[in-house]
Amino acid sequence: MAKNGGKKKKSKARIGYEAARILALAVFLVCAGIIGDKIYGYVHDDETEVVFMEENNMSIGVTPEPAERTAPPYPEVTPARVSYPQIVSPADIEKLEKYEDFVCWIYIDGTNISNYVLQGESNEYYLRKNIDKQTNGNGSLFLDFRCDYEVMEGHYVIYGHNQKNGTMFSDLRDFNDPQFFYDHQYIYTYSSRGVKIWKVFSAYETSTEDNYIETWFADTSSYYDFIRSLQNRSIAESDVVLQQDSVVLSLSTCYKYTNPNGRYVVHAVLVDEAPLA
Repeated sequence: MAKNGGKKKKSKARIGYEAARILALAVFLVCAGIIGDKIYGYVHDDETEVVFMEENNMSIGVTPEPAERTAPPYPEVTPARVSYPQIVSPADIEKLEKYEDFVCWIYIDGTNISNYVLQGESNEYYLRKNIDKQTNGNGSLFLDFRCDYEVMEGHYVIYGHNQKNGTMFSDLRDFNDPQFFYDHQYIYTYSSRGVKIWKVFSAYETSTEDNYIETWFADTSSYYDFIRSLQNRSIAESDVVLQQDSVVLSLSTCYKYTNPNGRYVVHAVLVDEAPLA
């Protein structure tokens, strides 16, 4: 009798072991499916951007041959030449401006940030859409709908996702390192109106509870107080001296490592402009 009881216990243990193995395998397959779907989404979204560039025959990021320049006759004074990375050509911009919501191209040297910037009727429209207005996991970089890029005064805000695959605004988080902050001081935006050069003066972690995206101000004094407050929060000191009429660009992305509503922000001031050549 005792021997039969032992066999029954072993049989039940065997059944329990097999059930646990089947359950573990099922969990593994579900997790693998979720991860695989995520990876497929990233690859598909990135491939969509590559196809867009190829279909429009765009060579963004390829430095063109410098144009021949002739010196003006003496005694005309030759203006100081503003230098900037030759990332986008006038032909590229012309193709992009066929899209009604295109605003500019943005570039930060030494980062993966080199993308078109759009502007929708709300700040939700391009969260998960590309320039063709098709659903896309990466979304697009987009200018706050309250801003007018052609006016160029006051405060401008561009938003983008902090993608795990290193695209969009994921590299903004690197500005949290003071050395990176000092090594990547300039932001460039390109449009048919020319190239705008912005100098970074502040970077820090914040949250949606902080009204760092304000775009309307009662007067120049309140605006100046606002942009000075942005500078005072920086993780690194800057030699930028802000003025009441300074034009400021803010780049904002999610940063949920310490706060579910966390954001990482980089602020820069307009320091120069040049024709797009």
